[in-house]
Amino acid sequence: MGCHVTLTPSPTGALDSLREQGASVAKPVLPGGGWIPPGKTRKALSKVKQGLETYFLRRRLEREQELTLFQSFFYTLPPSPKFLLVGMILDVIPEKFPDWYATENDRALLARRRAYAERAQRFLAISECTKRDFSEAYNIPPSRIDVVPLGINLEAYLPRPAADLEVVRRQHGLDRPFFLQVGGRQKHKNFPLLARAFAQSAVAKEFDLVCVGERWEPEEVVLLAELGLSQRVKLLRRPEEETLRCLYQCASALAYPSLYEGFGLPPLEAMASGLPVAASRGGSIPEVVGSAARLFDPTSTEDATRALEAVVQPQTASALRAAGLARAAEFSWDRVAEQTWGVYRKLVSTPARSSGQAAFLESPR
Repeated sequence: MGCHVTLTPSPTGALDSLREQGASVAKPVLPGGGWIPPGKTRKALSKVKQGLETYFLRRRLEREQELTLFQSFFYTLPPSPKFLLVGMILDVIPEKFPDWYATENDRALLARRRAYAERAQRFLAISECTKRDFSEAYNIPPSRIDVVPLGINLEAYLPRPAADLEVVRRQHGLDRPFFLQVGGRQKHKNFPLLARAFAQSAVAKEFDLVCVGERWEPEEVVLLAELGLSQRVKLLRRPEEETLRCLYQCASALAYPSLYEGFGLPPLEAMASGLPVAASRGGSIPEVVGSAARLFDPTSTEDATRALEAVVQPQTASALRAAGLARAAEFSWDRVAEQTWGVYRKLVSTPARSSGQAAFLESPR
């Protein structure tokens, strides 16, 4: 699109595949310190290395480009005051639920977000909900915030061979039909409500609940025992991406009870997989699913129970599968690219800024 793109190095090397697509990946100047034992020395040296790498990147980009636009994916300021900043806003969950984000690390992140909000010339929000709440939280004029919803690679969610799905079922002991819960169980994910709704639903006799995420917290173990669900709720800790895609196709429905989301990728992934979705009306979720999911009140156990029972009824499930596939097809990465380029054009459209066009994208950490 006429824009030279440089990406910062990814810790996993995942960005190297973009070299063949017109992007360059900035190589680190200094060697890594993985051989240094964890501790204060390694932490101090890491900070020094990060500062030096930022300095070298800044010098290089300032020499090479007349105009550099820096887009950070996670609240990082540009390495040079000369660079224009497009701030990508994923959510405002810490601002919406401050009592849940009160650790030293949380406070440091909120300070970064505040500095980010004060520094950026334009903002790219991943939903209308995120735009509205970010504007309110940081007193940013809505005219400076563009909404660019995320996309999905539909080919990655095409039906898998039945034999592959059977292997996943056997490996994880999934011998009964099940609801799938994806995306972790942090407090805003509202897992206790889902557990209670599932326990009191008629489907609990026939279906299991499979959760994808981190280890159980002690209070979750107690809750599941009290509800009589210890043997009916299974945990899969961070499965491989291909395993997760198979789970979407093995499951009977996705249950997504969040109190709030800045976007909500799991419902989109489920719809792309042909999986019926029962999701809450929390935050941006209705924007993502449209009319292709059975929505419920995230504060009502009874409403969630009714949604779980409805979404696996054959006629409803069939209608939701068809609607979900059509809805997912609206979220393409080509559209994301075109809209993002539109945000860049807005930022460099003034005569003083239009002499050069370059983008420096910080890789997600």
